[in-house]
Amino acid sequence: MLVMMAKAHLALGEDEVALVRAREAVELNRGFAQRLELARSLLVLGEVRGGEDGARDLAEAHSLWSDMGLPGGPSR
Repeated sequence: MLVMMAKAHLALGEDEVALVRAREAVELNRGFAQRLELARSLLVLGEVRGGEDGARDLAEAHSLWSDMGLPGGPSR
């Protein structure tokens, strides 16, 4: 959404506003990518550790996945 807004502002000649929206999009996507990688790492850690600790890792990974609005988790 922010990328589309940035493009629209750019098309209207509103370069400063476009720059702000583009920067916001980068930061939002950067944060999303970091959370996605964390969730993926927790899934692997949970599988390797097993037991109660592994179950907590898996639960945290699935919670992150859900918080990001992604259905069900990664497919294998």
